[in-house]
Amino acid sequence: MPGRPVLAGILLAMAHATAVHADTQSEAIMAILAKADADYGEYLSGQCATCHHAQGKSNGIPSVLGLPDVYLVQTILEYKNARAERTNPTMVNIAKNLSDEEIGSLAKFLSTQKAE
Repeated sequence: MPGRPVLAGILLAMAHATAVHADTQSEAIMAILAKADADYGEYLSGQCATCHHAQGKSNGIPSVLGLPDVYLVQTILEYKNARAERTNPTMVNIAKNLSDEEIGSLAKFLSTQKAE
């Protein structure tokens, strides 16, 4: 087992790597949103409304209306990259077929909507 100075160094390096990843991820999300077109997102959102109803009702499916655009992009990217915490097969399949422009545009539009 490593000594305390070595262990502290390992933990510090891990914390730094996590912070760098978070910064890089934030920059990627902001770049995606910078190219987003809410009107295009509205056009694309018809497929989302099949499961994520316009009324915002859940029936086990979470509402995506009015959520922050940054959160929506991050979540869709997690599905697209098949992150362990995002395993819904329908969402994984949908997300894998979305371009960054489509993801940003959907997020930009959905973040401005309120449940009916």
